[in-house]
Amino acid sequence: MNLSVKYLKSINACRESIFEFEAQTETNPVKVLNLCLKQDKIDWANWLIVRLLNRKNSIRYAIFAAEKVLPLYEKNYPNDAIPRKAIEAAIKILENYTKENRNRAIRAAEAAIRASHAAYAARAVHLAKVDQAAADIAEAATRAADSAARAAYAAADVADSATRAFQAAQSTEPTTKEKIIRYGIELLKKQLKEEK
Repeated sequence: MNLSVKYLKSINACRESIFEFEAQTETNPVKVLNLCLKQDKIDWANWLIVRLLNRKNSIRYAIFAAEKVLPLYEKNYPNDAIPRKAIEAAIKILENYTKENRNRAIRAAEAAIRASHAAYAARAVHLAKVDQAAADIAEAATRAADSAARAAYAAADVADSATRAFQAAQSTEPTTKEKIIRYGIELLKKQLKEEK
């Protein structure tokens, strides 16, 4: 598979990214993603990755992003297992796509999003008392876990959920975001080999 302007337009790429794509000669998606990293266009790389990955790999990607935020969350909230349970539910769907596992994933996602709202409310109401970074991480981790579980549950929402999991990780250090993108690139490389 090679990228083209026509393909980028078909997936609703922004004008700026299409213009930049036209200004260079690379069409291999993995090489284009690596160029995005070199140019510090991590959001563009994520946007493209989630549109190129198949359903299973998008779920893997969302889980990986959520797992990158989880240790920060658990450090600040050691007694709250909600995000971990949502991630585990998403993993179960990858292992065995059954109705029971789908239901478990959606329940876990709903719990994670409720926890996310609670974290956001705590930050808004108790800004003077709550460590801003800890509140951001709490919200990010629960949203990422929710996204991973939703990605596993609903095929139609996979790309959006994987994107939200990545965006939730943006409250972490820049190297974490880069690790997530590099993981996505590795998933894509394997996927492209399998599709040949």
